[in-house]
Amino acid sequence: MRALREELVAALRTVFGSHVEDFVVQAELDAPVPSLNFSFTVYGYFVIGFEYDRGRFGFSVLYERPVGIPLDQHTSSDLEGEGRMIDLAEALREAIRLRIPSPYLDSIEALDRTVVVGAHG
Repeated sequence: MRALREELVAALRTVFGSHVEDFVVQAELDAPVPSLNFSFTVYGYFVIGFEYDRGRFGFSVLYERPVGIPLDQHTSSDLEGEGRMIDLAEALREAIRLRIPSPYLDSIEALDRTVVVGAHG
């Protein structure tokens, strides 16, 4: 499960850049049943949960209740193949962007485009 977590975190950092942070692992077991549960924050706006259990996994928006709002669900076959983690992270980014108010998202993207000119500028 550690390899899965590390590969997924790397893909999330590639796709979201500085807009993904605060990774917290709640559970990570290889035996008797492989399972992984961790959360992270995107765009400083949503806490996203990832859960892998017995070959099925998915992402959800975590609110102040025990169960989050599901964003998607997959099976372990969705992890197979070159570039699949990036594909999953990009699909997650699009699902999240649909749920964030446009003015907030626009302001974040404007900050990304801002270039700070140094003293040697």
